[in-house]
Amino acid sequence: MRYNGIELTKNGNIPLKRFLPFPFLLMGFTFVNAQILLIRELLVIFQGNELTIGVILGNWLLLEALGSGFLGRIAERTRKTVEGFALLQILLAVILPLSILLARTLRSLVGIAAGETMGILATVFYSLLILAPISLCDGAEFTFGCKAHWSFSGEQEPSLGKVYLYEALGAMVGGICFTYLFVLHLNSYQIALIVGGLNLISASLLVTIRPSEGARPPISLFRGNLLLKGMASVLLVLILYGLFSPIAQSIHMNSLRRQWRGLELVENRNSIYGNIAVVKRDEQLTFFENGLPIASVPVSDITYAEELVHIGLLSHPSPKRILLVGGGIGGPISEILKHSPHLIDYVELDPLLIDMFKTHSAAARIDLSDSRVRIRTMDGRFFLRKTDEKYDVIILNLPPPSSLLLNRFYTLEALRLVHSRLDDKGLVIVTMPGSLTYLSEELINLNGCLLVTLKEVFSHVRLIPGDVNIFLSSPSPFDNLTPAVLEVRMNRRQLSTKLITFAHLRYKLDRRRERWALRYLEEALGTRPNHDFRPSAVFYQLALWNAKFYPGLRDLFNRIPQWNIWWIWFPLLLAFVGFFLIRRRWGNPINFSLSFAILSTGFTGMALDIIFILAFQSIYGYIYHWIGLLMAIFMVGLASGSFSMTHYLNRIHRDLRVFLGLEIGLIFLALLAPILLVTIREWVQPLILILSWISGYLVGAEFPLAGKMCLEKDEKLGHAAGRLYGLDLTGAWAGAIGVGIFLVPSLGVFQTCLLILTLKGVSFICLWLSSHRR
Repeated sequence: MRYNGIELTKNGNIPLKRFLPFPFLLMGFTFVNAQILLIRELLVIFQGNELTIGVILGNWLLLEALGSGFLGRIAERTRKTVEGFALLQILLAVILPLSILLARTLRSLVGIAAGETMGILATVFYSLLILAPISLCDGAEFTFGCKAHWSFSGEQEPSLGKVYLYEALGAMVGGICFTYLFVLHLNSYQIALIVGGLNLISASLLVTIRPSEGARPPISLFRGNLLLKGMASVLLVLILYGLFSPIAQSIHMNSLRRQWRGLELVENRNSIYGNIAVVKRDEQLTFFENGLPIASVPVSDITYAEELVHIGLLSHPSPKRILLVGGGIGGPISEILKHSPHLIDYVELDPLLIDMFKTHSAAARIDLSDSRVRIRTMDGRFFLRKTDEKYDVIILNLPPPSSLLLNRFYTLEALRLVHSRLDDKGLVIVTMPGSLTYLSEELINLNGCLLVTLKEVFSHVRLIPGDVNIFLSSPSPFDNLTPAVLEVRMNRRQLSTKLITFAHLRYKLDRRRERWALRYLEEALGTRPNHDFRPSAVFYQLALWNAKFYPGLRDLFNRIPQWNIWWIWFPLLLAFVGFFLIRRRWGNPINFSLSFAILSTGFTGMALDIIFILAFQSIYGYIYHWIGLLMAIFMVGLASGSFSMTHYLNRIHRDLRVFLGLEIGLIFLALLAPILLVTIREWVQPLILILSWISGYLVGAEFPLAGKMCLEKDEKLGHAAGRLYGLDLTGAWAGAIGVGIFLVPSLGVFQTCLLILTLKGVSFICLWLSSHRR
């Protein structure tokens, strides 16, 4: 084993070859655990929708790109890259728990009450503030890691590919450990301490490795190393003490109480689906899921519960079999039971939520223990797909479509599935935000989108306007739906209610109010229906959310749904023209072409990953273990591609030709993926796994080859690693921000894939033209 031509041995206490992958595997392991931990913590603060999720993930990737591209340049200016890598591991061990503490105390520090919603600009600023220290260090770690690997192995060109490979494998293992082990048994601080402890062990071992006697050491054995080893040892002792003593649990609970300052925190637990908190004010308990209030007991939102349930069930002559998807606690199940149904199938995704309801609410225990109530802890759309039951009434009691995950219940395909589970005279109840005084353009678009979609599926749709609009839809005509008929049914069923009276029914079913609302919604009847692969309602809901905080951005948000793919192709055309200008001036812009290729590949990898997850959830529902497998398969593909390319790197003589072949592979994948997802629906489950692996393989194979091509042009390893990794992450950032929030909702999956194809086509042409001037 050599370092810059100097033979090294293993005369220390550490077997060098066996130890070498560990720090770089740990880099990916740390990256994915830190990312998931902090994103989960920030979602509680910012009450995440698709936009806030995209902003948080995008900020993480952008900061990592900056850390790799700029901080990583220090790696090229110092010979002490191993010490630098060890120092970054020590910093990460310290920063991660401090970042969790800052996230939980942010609201009290800036004076924002628990449960109060923040706008998008506050989300951008505060998430950048919290994520910056750890993300910048994490990004710089890749560049230092490549240099450190070279220091140990003496091989320059394969170092970049191998570190990329180890990081991908570590990220895959980290994701599996977090999902199936850490989150189920440990709190956030305990996870952070375990990850930090592993980094401290790695840092200590790194600065302990010694060269052979008489050889010039690649790392200093004097004060610098002794200081780093001392720091790592002291911090490791503190972490172990905190981990095996009550300190971590005490810090965990104290920081949670600060997060919910002004309220008494009764319980806080994590599941694989998110965070659930129960807080108390006076005698009232409120349940929060990922920072969003979902139910209150013992005094619930009786107005919403009674209007939702009784108006809907009274509209059916004999509702005996009921399906309730979501939101059963806090009133709805109690009110449904008053109609004496034979069966209530209650579908709730998170079993922990059911357990906590039963623990803290006597009324919930009674309702959920009723023999007529069958609890189904699974994704609602998955249940609709697998059940053969027919129902008289189906109630979709879900939040508005603020994310791609929620939007799956409001699409044309989902409502057709609901239609197939209704009996001949059955009806479905869906809600949307409304207003009794003024319908803004955003409210009109959101409600109009749902109305158009419902009318595509159901021949009869009735709107009950209010602060919450209730849509009643049925394949059969409504049986004389008047206040008088509903009052007769109400008396016959001997309903005991607090709000619903004959006067209130006359008020709610006033046809003049319905005509007033429909007159406004007619403005949106030209709106396209909401589809799985073109989720228009997501963007309309985000536009409504934005209008509450930043009215100045309303015009921008209202114009985006009118986007045409030609508007996006035009900037690509300008970029292509710009390439020719650069080519004429500098003659051989191969570095520019490679940079653009890696940037577009990062975008393509993230975009296709989002599209595959969306397709899987739309068809099969949110099956967490399958989603985890899908992400793991992508990482396996990434590692496989990196491994294959790194293994054959020295045997490849026509680098650019092989790189162009990988570009063609991504072009064909973007072309064929949407066609296959639609045409081969019977085998779409294994198909998505295969496509995800292929996507990961192609993305992973490009990176080490691009590194070799840069190094062959005498670019220094630190510069090449930092630049390429930064560009890869910047592309992924653009994909995270743009695809799920803007492109898929406005253009749809097919045109988004067409855009990806065009982007990679421009990249291919730029590289191909560069090959003629090398």
